[in-house]
Amino acid sequence: MINGISISKRNPVLIFTSFFLVCVFSSLSLQASFDFNSDCRKAYAEIFNLNFKTAGEIIAQERIRNPMNAVPVLLENDVDFLSAFVSEEDLYYKRLMGKRKERLKEIQSGDSQSPFYLYAQADLHLQSALVKLKFGEYISASADLLKSNSLLKKNQDLFPAFRLNMKGLGMLHAVAGLIPSDFRWAADLAGFEGTVTQGIGELDSLFKNMDSTEYSFLKPEVVMILFYLKTNFEKSDSGQYFTEYFSDSTLLQNPLVVFSYSGYLMKKEKTDDAIKILGAEDNAGNFPFLMLEYRLGYAKLCRGDKDAIEHLLKFAASFKGKNYIRSAFRFIAWYYLLNDDEKKYKQFLADVLYSGNTYTDEDKDATREAEQGRIPGKKLLRARLFYDGGYYKNALSEIENPENIILRNKIDSAEYDYRLARIYHAEKDSVRAEESYIKAFNKGKYLSQHYAANSALQLGNIYEQRGDKLKAKEWYQKCLWLPPHDYRNSIEQKAKAGLERVRN
Repeated sequence: MINGISISKRNPVLIFTSFFLVCVFSSLSLQASFDFNSDCRKAYAEIFNLNFKTAGEIIAQERIRNPMNAVPVLLENDVDFLSAFVSEEDLYYKRLMGKRKERLKEIQSGDSQSPFYLYAQADLHLQSALVKLKFGEYISASADLLKSNSLLKKNQDLFPAFRLNMKGLGMLHAVAGLIPSDFRWAADLAGFEGTVTQGIGELDSLFKNMDSTEYSFLKPEVVMILFYLKTNFEKSDSGQYFTEYFSDSTLLQNPLVVFSYSGYLMKKEKTDDAIKILGAEDNAGNFPFLMLEYRLGYAKLCRGDKDAIEHLLKFAASFKGKNYIRSAFRFIAWYYLLNDDEKKYKQFLADVLYSGNTYTDEDKDATREAEQGRIPGKKLLRARLFYDGGYYKNALSEIENPENIILRNKIDSAEYDYRLARIYHAEKDSVRAEESYIKAFNKGKYLSQHYAANSALQLGNIYEQRGDKLKAKEWYQKCLWLPPHDYRNSIEQKAKAGLERVRN
């Protein structure tokens, strides 16, 4: 009896309504929030400095103090994502994928009215896709990219003022611009659209305005993505040196930012500066990031430093991942060849065929060299390395006198014109560069080396800069029409980006 009324005789509609309201308000009271409080921000900073142990301790304390905060789920996924992405080891990959469904479920139990609700789900799908790409799971990665894109677009519609949407959308727009034309229709049907220029612009705008938002602590992640895209896909002949991005000097104490930015510096003929920031990076005590050794060893090899071999050997001996191992063994072989030790050159080049995988263009190219057993000409090899490091005068001095170069076959002949063209182009002598690129294209268009393809790409760049969009389009298309060659993926992606620019 309640107030003299028997429960069994109460209005069934009233009983149902009361029960429904209790359930609703109970579920609302138990709904997880997304609170990026000061401790979560500290944990994030430690994670992106690869200090996972300290981050884990902070996250554990936050879970005890604030069990209804869903942000620790994101942070824990960041740890597993970076562990797998940086190490490329199966152990970390399986851990990330094994916890994915559980973490998505936790996030989906959160506050659906928060801008973080869809954003967090999209971030998990995007991180999953990036790791799957490293592990060669291309079809599954594509599905994750599409899912992330769909969630972020919906979130942007719901919360247009939530600027963090641009972190994922900027990257996805850039990726969409690199999809081969054969698959463009499928991407369009799925609403996966964008260009490289658009994506870089969005990330650039986000980064430059982050200090005025409460999310400035995310700057390391944004600048890391930004400079990866700038290094690999942005066309710029200005040689502009983006020091203004690092007015906050703490950014260059972040190992992920150092790696991303060092690649950009090498592209911009600042290898000495790349070596300086790579050499200053102290990863001791943190999660091992051996790609720093690979990049530093290669930069020093380009400059001709004797201690380049120490970093390359450390990477080759210690890295347990899947990518760049074959490339590292080839760099080691080159080091010994240039130091007149042909026996060790052959020994380390043979190791190429029994190490790592061939997912990257660099590893594919190393594999072809090992399979062909063709010893590079030393002068052409030195010119190549000096060029890659931005030491153009040194590169030209190696090969400017053709009488000093022994061209043993068609490959050497195509490479000679190609190396000259690259140096002339870098030195702003577009007339001589154009002549040499055309020679290299004609000599190399039926070879498996990349000399013809990249010559076509660079000719497209030259004509684009001159404002001749028709000729630029012609050469970008020639680049895409060539048979399979070294560095096919990266060269074709850049040619596609060029075609996007000249279509307008």
